[in-house]
Amino acid sequence: MNMRSYWKYFFKYYGVYAILTVAAVLRLLVVQYADYASFPEQWRDFHMVSGIAHGTFFPQLGPPSMVGGFHFSPHYYYLMVPLFVLSGFHPVGLLLTGVAVSTLSVYVLYRLLLLWSNNASLALTGALLSAVSAYSLHLVSYTSNPNFLPLFVLWFLYCLTKILQGSTQWFDYAQMGLAFALASCLHTTATLELPVIALLGVALTRPTLRFRLWCIAGAAAFVVYAPYLYYELTHGFSNTVRLFGLGASALHGGQNSLNAHMLWNFWEGTLTPFNYWYGYTAISPNWLYWLVTACMALAAVCFLAALRSRQSFDKRVTRFSKAGTVLLWSWICVASITLLSYTRGPHDHYIIILWPAPLIVLTWAVFWFKERFGVFKPVLFLLLVTALLQIYSFTHVRHQPWRDFLATYEANYKNRPDVSEIGAVW
Repeated sequence: MNMRSYWKYFFKYYGVYAILTVAAVLRLLVVQYADYASFPEQWRDFHMVSGIAHGTFFPQLGPPSMVGGFHFSPHYYYLMVPLFVLSGFHPVGLLLTGVAVSTLSVYVLYRLLLLWSNNASLALTGALLSAVSAYSLHLVSYTSNPNFLPLFVLWFLYCLTKILQGSTQWFDYAQMGLAFALASCLHTTATLELPVIALLGVALTRPTLRFRLWCIAGAAAFVVYAPYLYYELTHGFSNTVRLFGLGASALHGGQNSLNAHMLWNFWEGTLTPFNYWYGYTAISPNWLYWLVTACMALAAVCFLAALRSRQSFDKRVTRFSKAGTVLLWSWICVASITLLSYTRGPHDHYIIILWPAPLIVLTWAVFWFKERFGVFKPVLFLLLVTALLQIYSFTHVRHQPWRDFLATYEANYKNRPDVSEIGAVW
């Protein structure tokens, strides 16, 4: 076996594990740039997870929303308990949960792209771009309930795709129910948008509906929701009323230009390290700016050269399955319409519901160029260079070490928490 054949064999059977290793290492390295001592909500999280781990209390509500006066479900805290315990009850255990969740999301993205395209090379490319994505590293660099969304949204889409393509396996329905419930427990955007995406998927693909199996999905979701439902039943559904009140007041539009700019920056930031909506990449134009500009110009030259050469390449461009195409564009359209409808500029947490849709579209575009014009390695190389520049710009502006968290916590919060902030009595 020559070296080229060896590498093909390796990436065919072990490529995804190599990519997951790269993803995990990068995410562990970025922990040192965490903003852990900068957000008061981290004191709350440490206190709550520590209380659960030591059996002091078992909350029925999760963290408070930034607006609206309602609370999320408590699974955000429970998800962090295992690694918190394994880390010896050290606050870094909370961050390690983010590392694990983000790394798993790379694997689920690989499986989703493989299901949609039946093309292992495309799936591996998407996983690699996700592994080195600066935005994914940004989500790992601090702990917050929306930051876990990508894993559960991708998991939901994967199970829903199998169902729309005719799966009759009960555990696919159960997993879909679990994924939806956990995603919706983490942030309201998933509660608003995932059911609409599922309905559009069913309406446009017209699968055979099996009531018994959909009941299994509902039962799985009910199990996850049980603590939250118990609280609501015993408190007159007060939290749900506040949630619907927020929706009624916040989804009227009125900031469309600002919201459109936010969406543009989100998509544009996938390709360049100059996304001014997110402070971690807000750097002034310098040599880095001109280097990225040069890389993009080189990519354009390669594309024009391929067009002029008129070489005979395979015209059978990889397409996503019907279910994959419907779900991808339903996901993008539903989330975008919701974000454009906010009466105020959406906080950057809201847009996490769309991640990593830009990487999926980018991956498909890379393979369109490959199969239409025979250009792949130069494009992939330039994208990886851009990712490294994004990581540089991300780490370059970080100065707050996570180790400051524990000292600050012990000095200001330990043994005298602000109960109204921490919510130990929920």
